[in-house]
Amino acid sequence: MDLEQKDFLFIHIYKKILSMLKENKEGQLDFYSNAAVLNHIYRYIGHHEFIKGDFKFPVRRMVCFYPGTFDPFSEGHKAVAKMIRDLGFDVYLALDEFSWSKHTQPRLLRRKIMNMSVANEENIYPFPEDIPINIANPIDIHTLKNIFKDKDLYLAVGMDVVQHASAYRQTLTADSVQTVNHYYLHSRYLNLL
Repeated sequence: MDLEQKDFLFIHIYKKILSMLKENKEGQLDFYSNAAVLNHIYRYIGHHEFIKGDFKFPVRRMVCFYPGTFDPFSEGHKAVAKMIRDLGFDVYLALDEFSWSKHTQPRLLRRKIMNMSVANEENIYPFPEDIPINIANPIDIHTLKNIFKDKDLYLAVGMDVVQHASAYRQTLTADSVQTVNHYYLHSRYLNLL
C-alpha cells in the first residue's frame, strides 16, 4: 500500500485500535502479537509524521453514552447504535454492571459478544470497563461529564428506563442523570431489541 492508502485506513481505524487494545486479555501469545502490531503501527506513524507532518483527524463533537445489560448484545442493539452514530455521534457502549436483579450471562461473555458485534463499525466503541458508570450515582455522572468535557454528551436510554429507573426519581443535583442531554429510544426502536 502507498502512504495515502495507509493514511485513509489509519484515520478510519485508529480509535477502534485504541479502544480494542485493552480488551484483549487472552494470554502471553496475544501480548507478543499485540507488541508486533504496535511496532508496525509505531513505525508507520513515525514515517507519516516525517513525510507529511501531523495527522488531520476528523473531529466529531457529539458523544452518546449507551449503557445496557446487553444480555446478549443483539442485532437490535447494534442497529440502535448505528442509528445514533449516523446522526453524527461517537457511540460508547457501556455494559451495565448495575443490573444485579437481572439474571444475566457472565459479564465477560456479554462484553466479548458486544465487542465482536461492533468491531467492524466506525464510531462505535466499547466504553472502558475499568471506569464503571452507574447513571444513578451523581459521582459517576460527574466522572462521565469530565471524560467528555470537550464534547456534547448525550445518554441513550429507553423511555422505560426514564419512567421506571430510580435514578430519574432522585432529587435534582448538579450531576444527577437529569442534567445530561438524552437521546430517548422509543418503543418502535426497542422492538428491534
